[in-house]
Amino acid sequence: MLRFAMICLLPLILLSACGKGSVPPISPEKVFADTENAINTHYFEGPDSQPADFAKLYGAALASLETPVADKADRANLVKAIQAQGEAKVRERTYRALGSFLSALPGTNDFTRPEGLLLVEDKERQAGIGVLLTRQGPGRFLVLDTLEGSPAMLAGIKPGFVLKTIDGNEVKDMDIEEVAGRIRGKEGSSVKLSFLGGDAEPRRGKINLINYSNNTWATSTGGQVEILTLRTALPGAADDLRNFLKQMGTRSAFVLDLRKLQQGDYEECFKIADLFVGKRKIGAMISKGSTREMQSDGDIMFTGPIYVLVGKNSSPAADVLAAAIRSSLEVNLIGTDRPGLAYLTEHVMIDGGIQLHITRGVIADGDNYLLPRRAVKMDINVDDYLPPGPPGPKPSPEDPAHKQLMTMLGLK
Repeated sequence: MLRFAMICLLPLILLSACGKGSVPPISPEKVFADTENAINTHYFEGPDSQPADFAKLYGAALASLETPVADKADRANLVKAIQAQGEAKVRERTYRALGSFLSALPGTNDFTRPEGLLLVEDKERQAGIGVLLTRQGPGRFLVLDTLEGSPAMLAGIKPGFVLKTIDGNEVKDMDIEEVAGRIRGKEGSSVKLSFLGGDAEPRRGKINLINYSNNTWATSTGGQVEILTLRTALPGAADDLRNFLKQMGTRSAFVLDLRKLQQGDYEECFKIADLFVGKRKIGAMISKGSTREMQSDGDIMFTGPIYVLVGKNSSPAADVLAAAIRSSLEVNLIGTDRPGLAYLTEHVMIDGGIQLHITRGVIADGDNYLLPRRAVKMDINVDDYLPPGPPGPKPSPEDPAHKQLMTMLGLK
């Protein structure tokens, strides 16, 4: 499962985990009892969702510990395996087993460690550096973007860098919250970061999130094309974009770049799509015993060709927005096919100060297909590319999506 963090804000849903500065004791028995209860209470992966196969989940957890195969894959044998190497390793082995347990459950199920929650909640560590990271896998964090004029950009941190250490601490065993919490700190202090692409020591400061960047491209026939890169789809983003479109002026085409869109509220994604789609159903949010259909109101803010750019590092929020906006016949999706892993999540606190993220629902497109079943297919497939900065005054010949647009729109 991909996890994302904007280090200036980290607008994740975090519940109160534990007292300041202290990681609570952990009981493997209670952790997995609580996890079973959370799954039985909240888990729903779709209309054809089946009850969790706990024997399968415990089998995956046992396999992750590389211990002799137990006679039965159940909670009791897993607890014995976790405790087999002594008390000093119980917490690390519980985390490892829990990660494998949740990964074996269909949907996007994960957890946050209390170490990360404590750092994120620390009121003395609220200054950031203005960098957007994505977790590509265990211990691998990729820089997707840096805010214009931010400490990260001024320190030479660039999209594509892979994070190795924070103040000398390797990130291989950290989750995204702990990485974010360690990068943030007191205003005016510095943080030493080591990347596969180089080293940097930015000074932390107050960061104002700039939700989008844009530019205007000229066509060979005298027309103008607007390109806008959207960073988040958090509440308020649709209103910001509506105001921008009102003031934009006449354009022959509009390009919406979602390759760096990470943090997102699915309802806000539908509100953004509503700005471009005529009156019709554009999707649905389906949970246990409830289906909420999302309808566009027909108040279109731009009429003309729309090109949506999507990349392999885009988030599920980008998948939802791309699928919803595609309800318009004016829209073409350009980029790489996306898995559409757009699930609703329930956040549950359990023993040990752990926060579970349990799948409790799924997003469907305007034709009632569940996104994880159908995926999000591109109209035009091009090689993936991570732009090194905001859109320039001309399309970049190094960007495969821009090269495609240059041909289609006659861009200079």
